[in-house]
Amino acid sequence: MGSEHVLTKNMVISIEPGIYIESIGGFRHSDTVLVTGNGCVSLTGYPDSLGDLTLPDSIKPEGTGETISFNDGLTIIGAPVYAGRVAPVAAERIRQFKADGIPAVLVVIYGNREFEDALRELKDLAIEVGFRPIAGGAFIGEHSYADSKFSIARQRPDQKDLKKCSEFGALIKEKIQQVDSIDRMVVGKLQQKKGTGDIL
Repeated sequence: MGSEHVLTKNMVISIEPGIYIESIGGFRHSDTVLVTGNGCVSLTGYPDSLGDLTLPDSIKPEGTGETISFNDGLTIIGAPVYAGRVAPVAAERIRQFKADGIPAVLVVIYGNREFEDALRELKDLAIEVGFRPIAGGAFIGEHSYADSKFSIARQRPDQKDLKKCSEFGALIKEKIQQVDSIDRMVVGKLQQKKGTGDIL
């Protein structure tokens, strides 16, 4: 598998190793290189060591007792959907959060057929760690397994999707402007609708 072309001096190529893990998603690192007379020169200019490409030390496995605190402002919490639920690794990391009743906007991204209970589960997780959800939305993004042969939400979000995202943001802004203080906003009932953002 791959190309049989012979690399010659002054060619520019892209090297894109990828890792795809069930229940987590996919990761791909890309380097663009210039072929020289005796090797190659990287044109990308970004970190490429294993340490630079993994999660920072502040993200610890569940059960270590370390938390990430949120004390003020509005927080946006996003999570990928796996089999209709919040992806397990995302749920573990969210449980490391600790909030002091601050408002949060919840977003789940799904790339296959349906988000099922993921948004409702994300709301429960957010409340569990101390957030006060004020809005939630489910939006389509290209599935990590999608390629030219397997079209799974390929090239999504498209312009219609982005328009829905903008409308969602505008509704949240309008809701916030209707209260004297964002701290007075209350958690409401979640009405789930496929492919849309919903205000709680």
